[in-house]
Amino acid sequence: MLNNITEADHFSGLAIKAIPNETYTRGTRGSVLVEKGAINEGMNLLFHSMDFQFVNNATLSSAVYLMLAYFIRGDVNESDKYFRFIRTNENRLDADERILYERSLKKMQRKEIAE
Repeated sequence: MLNNITEADHFSGLAIKAIPNETYTRGTRGSVLVEKGAINEGMNLLFHSMDFQFVNNATLSSAVYLMLAYFIRGDVNESDKYFRFIRTNENRLDADERILYERSLKKMQRKEIAE
């Protein structure tokens, strides 16, 4: 669903209604919302999965989208905090997280070039 935000939105919306307190469900929904442009709503869900002291798939995925969300909002210092966390733990990114990370970096680069 990486390239189909409409489908991702539909299914993540169903999942969050079915199991609203599950970490991965919140993270997925939050990521989709950031992709859709609902930055604040997405960030609120992603914060639930973020823990700088505990590195796992949930924290790394959340960090990727929090990095992107803060960048979109223009808060480069906060974005950089999440970027540094990811870079420090880059060897722990699984294949899917690496794709998300690289796509987010490209989006950030395109936004910088456009400005």
